[in-house]
Amino acid sequence: MEKEKQTTVEVDKEQLEKMIKAIEDLTVRIEEQDKKIQEKDAIIQKLQRMLFGKKSEKARHAEMMANMPTLFDLEYPEESPSSARALQNIQYSRKKRCWN
Repeated sequence: MEKEKQTTVEVDKEQLEKMIKAIEDLTVRIEEQDKKIQEKDAIIQKLQRMLFGKKSEKARHAEMMANMPTLFDLEYPEESPSSARALQNIQYSRKKRCWN
């Protein structure tokens, strides 16, 4: 009987030690994940400030202007002679009013 108690006590101690070790590992893992969450929260806050802050309007304008080609670099389509003639042949006429 006493031998059975010792074996159960030893088994219980081993299980307790395993559980303590697992708890310690999990606490370390939770702390690491909390640090990652805090870092990502800081990144999100910075990006939100960049997106919605005072400088965001200036930054958008500057980015748009940087991506826009200059007027001299744009290629304009050449006018065809038929469209130029069509514009020249347009005539307007007014209905004459009758004055009594």
